[in-house]
Amino acid sequence: MESKSPRGWHWHHLSPPSAARSSSIEQTRHQKVANFVVEISVLRSPPMPKPYSYDLRKKVIEAIEQDGMKKSEVSQLFNISRNTIDLWLKRQAETGDYQALPASTSRQ
Repeated sequence: MESKSPRGWHWHHLSPPSAARSSSIEQTRHQKVANFVVEISVLRSPPMPKPYSYDLRKKVIEAIEQDGMKKSEVSQLFNISRNTIDLWLKRQAETGDYQALPASTSRQ
């Protein structure tokens, strides 16, 4: 007795016809599935959040440099991570500014 799917497709048609071709057919199927999964994951990945405003960055840096606040205090006050503050200070030391980096428009 042939097994049919709910849409009338015959399941035996999905099996490879011979053992000799089975290996290459399975590899092709697996590769197609893998490519499809990668494409779907790229299409469904959430967008990157918007960078913090320059105004907020300025207030955070001023609180540390001019007001003498500790980074941990500033991170709690502005509800941002210490790591974010460290990254802004590092960028300022390297480039002279703490401006957000330009967004990347290319997707691979």
